[in-house]
Amino acid sequence: MPNWLFRLTEIGRQLWTRVAIFVALGLVTALAAVALAPWVPEDFALKVGTGAVDQVLGILATSMLTVATFSLTTLVTAYTAISGSATPRAATLLVSGGRGQTALATFVGAFIYAVVGIFALQTGYYGAQGRVIIFFVTLAVLAAVVVALLRWIDQLSSLGRVGEAIDEVAAATEKAFGAPLARRRLATPPPPDGGGSPVVSDRVGHVRNVDVDGLQACATANELMLTLEALPGDFVHPGQPLFRWTGAERLEAELRDRLRGYWAIGDRRTFEQDPRFGLTVLGEIAARALSPAVNDPGTALDVLSTATRLLTAYAQAESDPTPPPDRLRYRALRFDDLLDDAYTPVARYGAGSAAVMERLLASLRALADLENPALAAAARRHAAMSLERAMAELSIE
Repeated sequence: MPNWLFRLTEIGRQLWTRVAIFVALGLVTALAAVALAPWVPEDFALKVGTGAVDQVLGILATSMLTVATFSLTTLVTAYTAISGSATPRAATLLVSGGRGQTALATFVGAFIYAVVGIFALQTGYYGAQGRVIIFFVTLAVLAAVVVALLRWIDQLSSLGRVGEAIDEVAAATEKAFGAPLARRRLATPPPPDGGGSPVVSDRVGHVRNVDVDGLQACATANELMLTLEALPGDFVHPGQPLFRWTGAERLEAELRDRLRGYWAIGDRRTFEQDPRFGLTVLGEIAARALSPAVNDPGTALDVLSTATRLLTAYAQAESDPTPPPDRLRYRALRFDDLLDDAYTPVARYGAGSAAVMERLLASLRALADLENPALAAAARRHAAMSLERAMAELSIE
């Protein structure tokens, strides 16, 4: 996706963003009610009893702040629990999840709306007709709060549990497999000799996003052929080429900097375009569950089932009918790497558990039975290595 959209999406996932939007919405709603007052007939305003508005707004003002504080405390507790029982990488998905953020933002927005509404009522800002509008708006706010509370209560039943973390990571990984650079089985392979002049990174960090469409358009406009060396998830540094170029005698500094700008580089990996990161996090969850301090092989079995489902869906997915960019070359995802991310931690830390290793070999056998020669070969190699680890660790033959 374009880097500006990627950065905007990252900002939108932060907790304060949604809260700030709902706060602004509550403020505008409380103040804009007077603009609709002329549409209310005076006789209707006299008939409708709106005296309860003051009390309802007072209840909202006193209760919503308490509920919002409690919800924030619950989120922090769940974040800490997931970081300790699963992995901190999975906890970031919990914080950026929409349901918890929406509930917290609704409570804070309702609080701001109630406080502003009380001030406006006390100063006579609304008038008789405006009080009718604020009466019906308050009913709508109450309905929104009730819906948010019901959804929040439903989420609390699973918040902070390891199973919920696995499901969140699996959903993010499945979505990442559909990203343009992840579905790169139609990718044009780079030249084996790495031909082309390199342009190195000017930053240290992980590639978080690559604007493929922008690179294609820029390469077409300048009649360049680009070989992408750094893809989402890769670690780059000033000695690491981002890409290699051919097709022109020289590359101007301005154009070189513009091409660099199509890479978003940060300190940490993200799930959006990097399915290997999702599988790595699943492997971390399984590794922690198999540690002597936790000793929870059931979670490792759950991770194996989830990883097998994700890889099966990816292997059986239809190839993207969209032809690859004709001005870009980049390497394809390797099944060996995908299996190494998900299964090697289980094989390493679960080698002494017969139940875990049996499930691991069964999962690899299921992948080997798929009609995909590359995946079958990778699965057999990992099965052989896993069996060797198990035979070295198990005390009974």
